[in-house]
Amino acid sequence: AIFLTLDTCLVLLALALTGFLVPNGANGGTDFLVELKFAVLTVLTTLALTVYLGLDRIKLLAYEANGIVDTALLAVAIGATCSLASLLPGAQMTLLEIAVVTMLFLILSVSARLLMLRVVKWIYIRRGHRKRLLIYGAGQTGQLAAALSTVNAVVPVAFVDDNPRLQSLTIAGLRVHSPVHIKNLVQRNDIDRVILAMPSAGRAAQARITRRLRDIGC
Repeated sequence: AIFLTLDTCLVLLALALTGFLVPNGANGGTDFLVELKFAVLTVLTTLALTVYLGLDRIKLLAYEANGIVDTALLAVAIGATCSLASLLPGAQMTLLEIAVVTMLFLILSVSARLLMLRVVKWIYIRRGHRKRLLIYGAGQTGQLAAALSTVNAVVPVAFVDDNPRLQSLTIAGLRVHSPVHIKNLVQRNDIDRVILAMPSAGRAAQARITRRLRDIGC
């Protein structure tokens, strides 16, 4: 219900802002009034597709991985609805207005959810409910980091990797560091646990890394 209400308000806000930005259009003017047919049809489209795509059921912690594309589809559908509404008697929206409405809704909807996600993560971290993880091995573990970011109990902080080519890169939104900086990373970022994520490494290599981590207190 929260996200249904959010998207409904945002589509109306997008229409109103479009009228302000394109003053000579169907919803033009500085009083932020919206033509009734556009308001009704876009709200109905938003409600129907939000439920159909499951945007009202996606957890905030999983939104970055699963929800942004669906939100883009919803924004395109809203633009298409504005085009169809222009065929009905009354005011008509120009292609510029339709494009602006589509982009505004996409920006507003994604930004609102990402902001809420940041707030939720901040609350978890402040309350100490989420374990902060340092992942050893960045070569094939981008999907692991994305999956872990959707788990309430943990939050991936960074990668470390022996491969110099990967160091200083950003993978799945996390910076890759050299293993020589592990102790500093653990202390600076309040790391709770170091995860060894190197499925292709042999047992001897994994045992060597495990001993190294143990020696520095990780």
